[in-house]
Amino acid sequence: MEFSGFGFAEREYGDPRTYPGHQEVLAFLNDFATQHGITELVRFKSEVIRVERVGDGVDRWLVEWRVKEEGKEARLEQEVFEAVVVCNGHCTVPRVARVPGIEKWPGKQTHSHNYRVPEP
Repeated sequence: MEFSGFGFAEREYGDPRTYPGHQEVLAFLNDFATQHGITELVRFKSEVIRVERVGDGVDRWLVEWRVKEEGKEARLEQEVFEAVVVCNGHCTVPRVARVPGIEKWPGKQTHSHNYRVPEP
């Protein structure tokens, strides 16, 4: 895993012999975002309420979101963008196949989400 000019293996995010865990990947992504000025462009603690295509013949997207700040009442904001990327996190909870009779199998069923090191 890497971005052009920003390699995962070149930095110390954990044991390079093991598959990276979520903390290591998070550290890598945070470092990349900080070094490339991406963090300043992200709106944290915000919930997207609506995305709507607007414009005549040109793709523009009206995005409306709710800003949630501790101790303050939530406020609505909106802005028009040239593009929208949806990252809803649907892969964060592993989905393991339900195989009839799997409980009788002597092996261990493991999802790649939980894989860390090969066992002997």
